[in-house]
Amino acid sequence: MLQVFQRDASNTVWASSANI
Repeated sequence: MLQVFQRDASNTVWASSANI
């Protein structure tokens, strides 16, 4: 999932929440 976070840097907050 880290790859998705990097691609959507603007959605860092959402990515952090999804990082379980």
